[in-house]
Amino acid sequence: MAVRQSFLPAYGQGQLLTPNTSSASTTIGFGAKSLQLVNSNATLIYYIRVGKGTQTATTADLPLLPNSRIVLAKEQDADQVGYISPGGAGAANSLLIIPGEGHM
Repeated sequence: MAVRQSFLPAYGQGQLLTPNTSSASTTIGFGAKSLQLVNSNATLIYYIRVGKGTQTATTADLPLLPNSRIVLAKEQDADQVGYISPGGAGAANSLLIIPGEGHM
């Protein structure tokens, strides 16, 4: 039986971002095993790509639905998150990314 661990955030390492119609990339906590992503926009879908080095997100990447939160595992050496809002500019600080450990 698998043991599920609650998400333990890396306090002080969260970032509030403003997605736009052009892809942007930001540095995240190197070595963290998980990321929590929160889209506080009520109407726009954001797309996310996680990897090593600068990331360019497209609509072929992971969708983050409006008013939603997900936690995803990442590779240890992944140090960048690319994000885009093809439906238009998101509200200021409407994307929260915080590294940490755990799954729920």
